[in-house]
Amino acid sequence: MRLFAKTRLSWNTYAFLEGAPFMGVVAALCVGLGVLVAVVKLKSLLTWQYTSDIFTYDQLLRETLRGHFGLEYTYGNQFGEHAYLVLLLLLPLKLILRGDFVCFLAVAAPLAYAAGGIILYRELRTMAAEWKAFVGVVLYLVNFSVLKGLLEPYCGFHPDVAGAFLGVIFIAILAREESRSATSGPPWGLFAAVVLFVSVKEEYALTACAMLGLLSLRPRSRHVRPLLAVALSLTAFDVVLLVTQRTPFNRTDANLVRSWLAHPLSPTLSSEFWLPFLILGGILLALRIIDGELDRYAAALLLMFVLRVPESVLTDDYSSFSWHNLPQSVFLMAAVIFQFVRVSRRGLSTVLVVALAALLGFDCFAEKVPILAALAWVGPGPAFEAGFRVEEADLHEMQALINPDEITAIPLMSAVDWARAGYRFSFFPRGITQSPRGIARYAVLAGSQKNLSGLLPDCFHQRAANASFILYEREGACPGIDAERARFVRIFGPHAIE
Repeated sequence: MRLFAKTRLSWNTYAFLEGAPFMGVVAALCVGLGVLVAVVKLKSLLTWQYTSDIFTYDQLLRETLRGHFGLEYTYGNQFGEHAYLVLLLLLPLKLILRGDFVCFLAVAAPLAYAAGGIILYRELRTMAAEWKAFVGVVLYLVNFSVLKGLLEPYCGFHPDVAGAFLGVIFIAILAREESRSATSGPPWGLFAAVVLFVSVKEEYALTACAMLGLLSLRPRSRHVRPLLAVALSLTAFDVVLLVTQRTPFNRTDANLVRSWLAHPLSPTLSSEFWLPFLILGGILLALRIIDGELDRYAAALLLMFVLRVPESVLTDDYSSFSWHNLPQSVFLMAAVIFQFVRVSRRGLSTVLVVALAALLGFDCFAEKVPILAALAWVGPGPAFEAGFRVEEADLHEMQALINPDEITAIPLMSAVDWARAGYRFSFFPRGITQSPRGIARYAVLAGSQKNLSGLLPDCFHQRAANASFILYEREGACPGIDAERARFVRIFGPHAIE
């Protein structure tokens, strides 16, 4: 008996060790790629490669902590634009990090990507052979355009990108929980996952409702209907938030739809945009034919993909790696992965996935793949570094002359230095001659902009200049823009801009 017990322990230990190397490799791949992208993004952020959205989200949290809920200086109130509830969950982190919170936003999507890979592997290995779970995670990590999309050129951060990986995490945890016995404990991780995913944006909330509605049609679902109730409740809250926080400065999705209906645009026929979806869709169809049935979670992810496609048409955005479109690729690849791990016949299914992996490998190392080019740039040359440091010092000289509590219309790419120092700002010419007009007291323009005809009203006068920038300050009334300034003050109060 003693010998038998020792043998059994030996086999259990072997079984554990057999899985350990895979887990170690998966963790190393996910964390390694996530950190790699994060390092590139932080370098880009700190050397003025990002503007717009990342700073708008930072700004709305800063102003919320100052007592002005959702206020920012692009659309007035961001929650009248989109219901980014997930940002409110980050308020404690903003309170701790203060000016450095933008650094967290820059790495948020790579963190979600890395966490998604690890969680996906952990859940898949409970449903299929370990080698299949490993292959599935590799496909997830090197998906079409995913590395380029994670770099988020220009905008730096958008909740939609991180939200796509949260969606995969949610589905993976749901699939595992649905396979567990009814006597297992409350699935708190699953409820946390659905709240995070649904809180990203009202469009994701509606997507979650549709997907959970589809899954609820299957009688064996234990957790789906409670999750659907959570998703519907948060969606209703999103609608209330959007309606109550809307201001005259918001654009809204309704306006976007009306604009498209007034001037319909035909979808692009670009192979660069559609080919990855056709390849993934074709492989999903082939795997379904091999198995004879579409996996229920693959079907849910396929629905999530389909519901995202109209956004590309409405926004006329056919960049495969943009924040509008990358989530589609993530959801469709996840559908392929769940269908692949379901198939019990190795032959053709393995060939299909190997072919897909080869295509992804070509995509990752082709000339336009960004991560290699970005890595080559991580250490910019001495000439760039010297020029950038001079320009940054010149900007700080201008900032010393500005009251940080009043609005400054700033050069687009310099926003990180204003955000980290706690200044209020709009992106020139917003705040002066573009909505919301008239709210800025100062304007900082690049020194190369010598011809200011039409750029600034007559009430702005030069106050200082150096080699890189010119500082202007508003003096007296500005008849052409004061009406909109007064409307902004009526809505948000005088302390919102001074």
